[in-house]
Amino acid sequence: MTDDFNERGYLGEEALTFKELARQKHRAYFDLFEELNSFSQEKKFIIEVNNHDGQRVLSVNILIRILNGAQAAYILCGYGLAQEGQIILRSLLEGLIILAKIVSDPDFVSVYILEDEVDRLKVMEAAEKHEHPVFVELRDHIDAEKVSALRKRLKDEGIHRLVLADLAKEVGLGPYYDSIYRLLSPGVHFKVRSLEDYVGLDEEGAITKIEWGPRYEDIPVILGITMDILLRGWDEMNKLFHLDLTEDIKAYLEKLTNIKNAR
Repeated sequence: MTDDFNERGYLGEEALTFKELARQKHRAYFDLFEELNSFSQEKKFIIEVNNHDGQRVLSVNILIRILNGAQAAYILCGYGLAQEGQIILRSLLEGLIILAKIVSDPDFVSVYILEDEVDRLKVMEAAEKHEHPVFVELRDHIDAEKVSALRKRLKDEGIHRLVLADLAKEVGLGPYYDSIYRLLSPGVHFKVRSLEDYVGLDEEGAITKIEWGPRYEDIPVILGITMDILLRGWDEMNKLFHLDLTEDIKAYLEKLTNIKNAR
């Protein structure tokens, strides 16, 4: 690495060269992603949404976030920021699970929305508990009576935290949760295994240096799963909005399988 990267990291000029190196190593994945991205950008405009239909509004919102997240993963992979791309990838999978549940079960819409009340109670309870300045403004708008009333409402109406593993099983994505989601979780939570990418080892496994440069070897896996999730997201939208995209999705999945087999 040059002094520029050592001094400025991924904000420096040398980092701009990483994108070409990443593309040279994994051109087929970058090219297919760009093709799928153009397809997605075009097709999102054919979706017609009734703003009084919660199922459809939420589905579109989630798909757009999945698309934005996929683009973020692509950008991170271009710089060789593989582990950061994996963190985005886990979020995309969570979005796909929720999207699939919303599409398959219209009654889930209200359950999904009401879960926000659980988070609201947690924040209100934290504001009561701590005197930290971060809660000053919030404490001006809550009191013990409001907290108690919300706590009672959650209990009376059976509003609870959703369990993603259960949702995944219900929509046939249990294997995705038990494999991809679990494998990506250590990086999100800074578990010790996720730190292995940042050390260099000798032949005997002893740590010899700290690594902070780009990592390219995981790019095919990250972009491959990202594209798979994006296509599955489109498949869910196709079910709900009848977009006539079945053959397009099938063709992209075949292209993705082909580049995986060609590695």
